[in-house]
Amino acid sequence: MGKFKAFNLFFSLFIVISLSVFCFTGCMQVVPEVAETDTSVIFEYSDDEKPNVRLSVFAHSLSDVRRYDNLELSCEGSDFCWETSDLAIISDGNYDWVGNTNFIVPEGYIIPTGIYEMTFINADGESESINVKIDYDEKYYSLNQVQAEEEAKRDGGRKRIAIYNYDKILVYFGQQTENLKTEFNIREVYRDAKYYQYVYLVPSKGVVCILKEIEMED
Repeated sequence: MGKFKAFNLFFSLFIVISLSVFCFTGCMQVVPEVAETDTSVIFEYSDDEKPNVRLSVFAHSLSDVRRYDNLELSCEGSDFCWETSDLAIISDGNYDWVGNTNFIVPEGYIIPTGIYEMTFINADGESESINVKIDYDEKYYSLNQVQAEEEAKRDGGRKRIAIYNYDKILVYFGQQTENLKTEFNIREVYRDAKYYQYVYLVPSKGVVCILKEIEMED
């Protein structure tokens, strides 16, 4: 899958990140079948100088994704491996995708680049594996928010805005149009808007930068 197509998927994926992760299980016998994969490394900023970093990995499934129980992820050439039953499911309008947005490594380590193996397991213990290449620019680890925003712009990143209401529910994610240029404008469109974040999608570098929350005045 090309990076531009992959980051189109992130538009939908961001909603999953911001709202909740849905865990589905099933009892019918369905052999997992996975095809394409979609990955990104997410750098998320708060008041800390350095970002929280997590790996997002999804696969397009030919099977009914609601029948999956677990996802195992391992990195070739390292000791890093993960297992989770929290499977997020999204649709890009044509296909269902299943995966997780919250794979992290211990403090002091960075997410390795290279080949990973994704294994999906259903309730009957049947599994299907697929390899995925994780490739991103590790320089973002060393950047604070201001530096990351500048670097994202230089790397051709696409700026987006995410707006949340008082219940911390995402009410808008997309381009910052003219009617969303100021907090006053935002409140005219979304009366219950509470805070927003700027997000940079940087497909050329395989990363997503989520800047810290900006709270709106009441």
